[in-house]
Amino acid sequence: MIPNILRKLFRKRRGYPPERDVFGQSARKRAFQCFNQGMKPAQVAPKVAISTWTAGRYFADWGKLPRGLEARYSSLKYLLKHSAVFKQKFLDTIAQGLGMSVPEVTVRLQKPWALKQLLLGQWPNYIEEKRQREAQAHLDAALGFVKFMESCGMSPEELRLKVQESMKRALNKRRAK
Repeated sequence: MIPNILRKLFRKRRGYPPERDVFGQSARKRAFQCFNQGMKPAQVAPKVAISTWTAGRYFADWGKLPRGLEARYSSLKYLLKHSAVFKQKFLDTIAQGLGMSVPEVTVRLQKPWALKQLLLGQWPNYIEEKRQREAQAHLDAALGFVKFMESCGMSPEELRLKVQESMKRALNKRRAK
């Protein structure tokens, strides 16, 4: 286990930015465009000036993505940047669909890769996360109550009776309202 942690901490990372062509596109993006045109890794490698092994790796990554993702991503990015009306409608729709506020969506979209993750459906469901946090808080409170009662010297049977009494009182209060 320790060697795995050390390997992750000290793994080699790229020490330089990716090379770009005159249009500002990386080799990966150019390779993806070639794959969209139906070319195979062996054909792409010399055209993009990458190794065949790298072209094969890019092809595997490209195969995992939905078709036309790059075109949708660039179109959406352009519209969000140049159309205030579209941006506001987009933010409202996303916020409503995920059960978030518009400022929360705006903050999340400012993170790197957030828009691409949204297109890939990788944003977690905010409503479900909130329910899970509330359920965890209730469980933690109940466990804290049980531990407190046990530390006071109460037996499990007495504890069960006290919990039943308090639940009955709470139900009666709700009914009285």
